[in-house]
Amino acid sequence: MTILYLTPFGYDYLPDQLYTGLCKIVGHDSVIDYPWKREYHDPSFKNPSIPQNSARPYEFEEVCVLLEEHKIDLVVLTAQRRGTVEALEAFCNKLSLPPLVLVDSSDSASMHTGLFYRFQPGLYFKREYRGRDHSGAVNHWGKWKQFGSNHELFCRTYPLQMCVVLETIPGEPDTPRPIDISFNGFVSHRNRIKAVHLLRKASGINFQGGVYADTQTRKSKL
Repeated sequence: MTILYLTPFGYDYLPDQLYTGLCKIVGHDSVIDYPWKREYHDPSFKNPSIPQNSARPYEFEEVCVLLEEHKIDLVVLTAQRRGTVEALEAFCNKLSLPPLVLVDSSDSASMHTGLFYRFQPGLYFKREYRGRDHSGAVNHWGKWKQFGSNHELFCRTYPLQMCVVLETIPGEPDTPRPIDISFNGFVSHRNRIKAVHLLRKASGINFQGGVYADTQTRKSKL
């Protein structure tokens, strides 16, 4: 299997870890990251949380030839950023694509219905998923709140769990660790503010971190 992996520039922890996992399963030569991402390959852009490999860069026309010759089996859109979506549009405008998977790694629970109907992915993997509980059973209130009467979107959507690349975690350090809990996150929900407040007040726990706001998002004004 050969996968066209459309990924954004810069570090993006969930798509980056998903790329690492796909490379382990099918081999890094079978996962074409486009545009070629330096953080995956160039030692001068090494990020400690993801390993690197020697996969070569592909130009736009090269990818088009592979698509035209049906040598790419799956396309994965990994982020809802402008450059990534524009890359998918460029391929869609030039030729027909193999099955598409939409990966939604955003902190928000809202669905990207615009992208879903625009590109018609076969599967939609979603963080902050409310349609089912941990056992896989349908959470009817969560389903209605997140999907409404959109049964097609519900049937194609699956939870996307957070993960970590285990080999990037260092072993036990020789020096003591003074911080018990560390958390820095986007202020996408009131519970995050509450959790940080409780951790700061908790006795016997050395907590460092907090929540940050994005002025472009209304939810950041919580």
